[in-house]
Amino acid sequence: MHISQNPAGHHQTGRLGQYGVYYIFSLEYHCFSVERGFRQEKCSNRCISIAVQLAINVIWSLVFFGTHNIFGGLVMVLILWISILINIIMFYRISKLAGLIFIPYLIWVSIASYLNYSVFLLNH
Repeated sequence: MHISQNPAGHHQTGRLGQYGVYYIFSLEYHCFSVERGFRQEKCSNRCISIAVQLAINVIWSLVFFGTHNIFGGLVMVLILWISILINIIMFYRISKLAGLIFIPYLIWVSIASYLNYSVFLLNH
């Protein structure tokens, strides 16, 4: 489906994607570093959770921007939001800083969710 209308605030968030990509990868690097410091095992549930979260983020981008599937993008961004919340809880239990560092990412995904939902409403 072609996106025919964009929500208010769409143009003001043009750099959101650029900052988001940088933040996501720096966040993932930080969390893997924290995880490595707490465990010397191959990979824990937290490592797997981060990898799943990153995969969901990539899938959301491909679904929403690549295929222009507005509803599919909305479903994926909500799943992403939940996965971030799960990571906040998991990492907060081992280190407050490690959990709290996810908060800006959750805010970024909340804005993306709002924009995705607004595009959905405007085009249906």
